[in-house]
Amino acid sequence: MANIHGGTSGYPSVLDTATTLTSSDAVIEEHQNGPAQAIVNIETELGVNPRGSSADVATRLGTLVASVSGTAPLSSSGGTTPAISIANSSTGYILFGDGTAWTTGYFRAGTGITIASATGGWATITMANTAVTPATYTYASITVDQQGRITAAASGSQATLSSQVVQVTRDLTTASGAQAITGAGFRPTAAIIHACADTLGQASWGMIDAAGNDNGQGTTNGVATGTYQALAPCVSLNLSVGNTQTATWASWDSDGTTLTWTKTGTIAGTAYLNILFLR
Repeated sequence: MANIHGGTSGYPSVLDTATTLTSSDAVIEEHQNGPAQAIVNIETELGVNPRGSSADVATRLGTLVASVSGTAPLSSSGGTTPAISIANSSTGYILFGDGTAWTTGYFRAGTGITIASATGGWATITMANTAVTPATYTYASITVDQQGRITAAASGSQATLSSQVVQVTRDLTTASGAQAITGAGFRPTAAIIHACADTLGQASWGMIDAAGNDNGQGTTNGVATGTYQALAPCVSLNLSVGNTQTATWASWDSDGTTLTWTKTGTIAGTAYLNILFLR
């Protein structure tokens, strides 16, 4: 402690003391300097306008103490040194600020989430286990839920390629129309077609994909001998300009495919088609 009549003040680090002066004591400068220093220290500690908008400092302090309270599960002991606590039964609650005051909230477990009780001040948030066994799956078949979790998984087998070659003919004098081709033994998803005509001395190569997009190339005859006609249908047999038989894909069937033939002009002979069906 410091004796303010000794010319100094120890406040706010320590409380000051004062010697009681009597009428016989001589008044010296220390008797004035000590109290003056104490007053300056108090003003420095309180700052400017310590009462704020209250009537006085005591009223303001009382208002601040009264405001230290809480709503369940938050509680406060009040007073000048309040103890803030959260009820033990309120597992998962947290404190957060809303920009104006502190309030309470809590973690709520969503689908597939588990919240364990806090241990040592920490709450553990984990993803709930699914029924899937941790493992490496080959050619897997999986099920995914709305949260992106794999809820079912099973290994499958490697897909095998099925293929079959079928040979058919087409009378080139036949009018335009459909030709159903069978013998694949399965519903194809693609085909490669080689066609030639016994009277034309030319050939055609074409392909069809799973969506039925067909394309091909064929040698020409009577137009520019020995050249190729690109971007033709999957079958294109040309006797001469304006005399052709062409075929386009119509459908995939349970045992093969259906082609749609278009005849233009006059053309004779037999077309031979070798078709490689794929699945």
